[in-house]
Amino acid sequence: MLPFDVLSSCLWLLWCWMHAPGSFAQDFTVPSNWKSTNANTVSEFTRPQLESLALGAAQTLVDNMDVGTGSVSGICATATASLAAVLALQDYYRGNTTWKKEVLEGTLGTYSVQHPNYTLSNPYGTWSPDILEFGLAAYYAYRTYNDSTALHLSMANWQLAYAYFMTTQRAKEGTLPGASNFTSICSLNLAGGVFGARPPTATNVELTLDSSGMMISLSGYLYNVTGNTTYLDAAELAGEFMQKNAYQPGHPIQLGINASDCAPQDTSITTWDTGLYLQGVAVLASITGNNSYQTILKDLVLLAVNSSWTNTEDGHITEYFPPSDLNALAAFNANKGIYIRALAEAARLNPGTPMAEFIKAYTTTQLHAITQSANAEGTNFYSASWNGPPAIDFDALGAIAVLDVLNPAFAFSSANALPAPSSTATPTPGQTGSTSSQRTSAGVIVGGVVGGMAGCAVLVLAIFFMHRRMRRNSGKHMPAKTTAQTRITDPHPYLLDHWQPTVEPLPKGSRRLVSRAASMHTSGPTRSQRPSARANDTLPVQAPRATRGRSRGDEVEAVFSEVANRIRAIRAVLNMRRRETDEPPPQYTR
Repeated sequence: MLPFDVLSSCLWLLWCWMHAPGSFAQDFTVPSNWKSTNANTVSEFTRPQLESLALGAAQTLVDNMDVGTGSVSGICATATASLAAVLALQDYYRGNTTWKKEVLEGTLGTYSVQHPNYTLSNPYGTWSPDILEFGLAAYYAYRTYNDSTALHLSMANWQLAYAYFMTTQRAKEGTLPGASNFTSICSLNLAGGVFGARPPTATNVELTLDSSGMMISLSGYLYNVTGNTTYLDAAELAGEFMQKNAYQPGHPIQLGINASDCAPQDTSITTWDTGLYLQGVAVLASITGNNSYQTILKDLVLLAVNSSWTNTEDGHITEYFPPSDLNALAAFNANKGIYIRALAEAARLNPGTPMAEFIKAYTTTQLHAITQSANAEGTNFYSASWNGPPAIDFDALGAIAVLDVLNPAFAFSSANALPAPSSTATPTPGQTGSTSSQRTSAGVIVGGVVGGMAGCAVLVLAIFFMHRRMRRNSGKHMPAKTTAQTRITDPHPYLLDHWQPTVEPLPKGSRRLVSRAASMHTSGPTRSQRPSARANDTLPVQAPRATRGRSRGDEVEAVFSEVANRIRAIRAVLNMRRRETDEPPPQYTR
């Protein structure tokens, strides 16, 4: 009789077979009305032409930058962060450093040291969406230029945002440091949420969902760089908050919820709230390898087809807030680019998949819109509205938004496509080596399930025969009662990239990106400073014993026990552990 634990593990393995990749595949068929538009657009532009368009739009931004603020006159803090992001990402996709000075010394350096007052924006460090937008922009700059000061700024802004973050302990207590007259009837559900302003009061208790989405992605990126699990814990907690309070399959993400009762506070629908959560989920899926994140990611990507912001005729994004309406959201007309930026990151982390091909097609529909409706022929000017009419003069928000389309568009058109995770990285679920964009059919689904079951069966048989051979060999060379133990280590989580950053001391007198308000953050931990493996990260495994005199039933039981051990190791990765105490965020000293 097999032990219950072994039987349960075998049943769990059967469940894995039934849920093998492909068994619940989402349909990433490109709508037919996109295909005709895309065919003409792709044939019209070569990669050099697209790259030239992107460089032209970027140059208009650089030509209009104010040295005193590192921004463009009249745009808000969020748009300024996007300005740095699109310039850094353009260099990232091109593999050069054309805009390094403008990004590091201009926008990010000025933000960090001088804390400018941007148009229609809150003061430095008082609004979490701005803090996290700049944190992400700094991370993109670090990823592109391998610049330690950019990494320090990203960490410093994460630290600032952590003050707005509801940890598990804070949620249990139902409060946040500095809060006044604030109570909640759903405080346990607040863990992982991020307040827009701090401290919350009875009249200002909104948890901004764009901040929660950015908390996931920025924490995930920093975990990938530093290996510090506090970042991963924050990313997963924010992800759980979004799943519990904001995500509904097939629906976009709203702007915010009220922390006093967890009800929607702002039901407005924008591209960027969904995009920022989408990006966070893509990062979590890549880091953890958890298929549940991958399922949510695919659902969010498919919203592009049926969302209110996508034109039903040609698929272009219609979102636009006319300034003449005195609409406060008009300042965020560049933010639809953030949605495309998030999709491009999802494609980068899932290369060669039907989802990546779908994202490429959606990006191409936006390329068609901006070149046909937003751009005045013969100029580098673009309107912030992709519905037309075209711009007749420089429009900063229009230029920033189109760069989030032009940058991945020229990268998609190249042979190598978007820069992918390091070749040494473990592929995330759903990644394949194929670049086929054919529709996933019933045959593929069935083939995936059957193939997965066949592969698992081969694995079980291989373990069985290896186990028998090991016992036979051990019977010749080892006493029957040997109890020597070996140890196996839990599989490492999937990482976005596996290269180690070069973090050098800053030269004296150099212009630092690190804000004086967060000067305690200076350098990321080196590999030797990374947290050591936890005690329960290794599982003792008994060495095989001689099997003389044992029945075939005993041998079969031993094989299934071996399989169960490996399943338990996988479970340890899938069931990520939670911190139950309010631990402080990581500190870095030079």
